[in-house]
Amino acid sequence: MSGDLITSGLAGTVSKATSSHDSRWGTRVIGAAMVVALSIAYVLDKNSASGTHSPIVYLLCGVGLMLGVMLALSDVQSGMSLFLLVGCISPRFGANFRLEDLLLPAIILAWIGRSSRGGQFYLRTPVTIAALLVALTMILAFSWGLAQGTIPRPIDGIFIVFKRIEYILLFYLALNSVTSHEECTSLITTFLCGAVAASIIALGTAGADASVGDTRATGLDDDNYNTFAGFLVIAASLSMAGALHYRGRARTALAVVTLILIGTLLKTYSREGYFILAVALLLLGVMRYRILIPVIILVTIGAQIVLPESVLMRVSDSVSEVKNYQHESSGTNSFTARVEGWNMRWHMVENQPLLGNGPGSAPLHVDNEYLLRLIESGIIGLSAFFLLLISFWRYLRICSRKLARTVSEPFVYGLIAAFGAMLVQGTVAAAWSTIRTMEPFWILTGAIGGIIVHSRNRPTDEDQTASIDAVPAVVS
Repeated sequence: MSGDLITSGLAGTVSKATSSHDSRWGTRVIGAAMVVALSIAYVLDKNSASGTHSPIVYLLCGVGLMLGVMLALSDVQSGMSLFLLVGCISPRFGANFRLEDLLLPAIILAWIGRSSRGGQFYLRTPVTIAALLVALTMILAFSWGLAQGTIPRPIDGIFIVFKRIEYILLFYLALNSVTSHEECTSLITTFLCGAVAASIIALGTAGADASVGDTRATGLDDDNYNTFAGFLVIAASLSMAGALHYRGRARTALAVVTLILIGTLLKTYSREGYFILAVALLLLGVMRYRILIPVIILVTIGAQIVLPESVLMRVSDSVSEVKNYQHESSGTNSFTARVEGWNMRWHMVENQPLLGNGPGSAPLHVDNEYLLRLIESGIIGLSAFFLLLISFWRYLRICSRKLARTVSEPFVYGLIAAFGAMLVQGTVAAAWSTIRTMEPFWILTGAIGGIIVHSRNRPTDEDQTASIDAVPAVVS
């Protein structure tokens, strides 16, 4: 029996959410206003002259969280919309806690409650086997690392394993909860609104940075501007694809969103952010929107006119650092420091080549997702991770074919562009382990598959045969 996403999804029916579409929009509007207001209040209070948070802000955040949990319990889609908003603009409390960490259990309970009234859980996708292998190898490597004593702080390893499994869970929750183009568009719209709010907050709180000679937008991740840049590239890929695809007011609105996101990205002065944005734009141009190719060429030729001088200097410095990293010290060349860090960690691979040292054995600032996975889970774990990426590419390509000439088509290509950007960023950052980027990415990629899975129109024999041939069976 084929494990193809399309044929398995169309084989059955599911029940619709009990709440009406209007009701869901009402709860989303309330939730959005609440999250935005509380986040802005928190940020403004954090940047006040006192430098401390007032008790009233903590109280408001606590009340807001309780209301958010209640909204999430009332409806799965509303909960996921709130989760996306919180993921975009919620500040960090303490070391790793974010407001969305308490929303996820509420979303799961809401989904269980809805499923108990009828419906099916769709697990069979092109990524299922690979996702299970990644989860199992992580758990096995963690157990092995504990036994070998190679994990300095086991609690950190547990957190990493939990978060990566959470991303996969979010994918399947979205796959099983988003049943129409309207619901998928609603989630993406919510995410883009959250990304714009995050951009405005980042620009409004940008601080002076001597290394760039200007103020720098760093987001809410403790000045981790590279992570923030990756988040902005995902959002900009979606908004730009929509702006190129739609007409009228939708095009205008999405174009404005794209300009805000790219403008904020430039203000991060993240060199890897600039590069992966170029990768995303190139993928969009090559795969679907050819108009981008001449635009990219013109911008490249006229960069000195189009781009700010500070951005051009940052790009020039990046080229110089990569070119001269072998001849400069780590104190003066950041790329030299990065390469030296990779070399210093390589002995961990040599000591445990097959199963690795366990999640938590190396910090995320190893700045290379693939080396990090190799250190953590060895050759076995890295192979499982590569299989997941390959399977995910197949999944996205199936979605692009099945959603062609639909209202959701541009967003599929936007996510493909973001996928390519994350692959490249993974060479210089732990891009596939970062909360700020992975939570929205996995939810939205699951959402586009949910449209297909829950479609009531069966494919033609030709389409069904093509789907079966395109993806191997995964789960019976």
